[in-house]
Amino acid sequence: MIEIPPITPLVSCHQLHRLVCPCCSTRTCATLPPVLELSRYGPLLSVLVGLLGSAFPLSFSKTQALLDQLLWVEISRGAIAAIRQRFRP
Repeated sequence: MIEIPPITPLVSCHQLHRLVCPCCSTRTCATLPPVLELSRYGPLLSVLVGLLGSAFPLSFSKTQALLDQLLWVEISRGAIAAIRQRFRP
């Protein structure tokens, strides 16, 4: 028997540390790593969205429905468009 393992999305939360110096009142705030500034969607999900638009040309609506029903990932059509734009040659 061949079976597909359960698929659950991995959600990460990043918090930026912010401080105010008690001596000079200078404010500092940590920055996100550059890879996180590009998109709130990780590289594996982004590659899947890219594949669903190129190798398996699904519409935005069908891509959105597939990700929601299969992976429980809610994603807007605008986010799908932005991800696909990054994968265009």
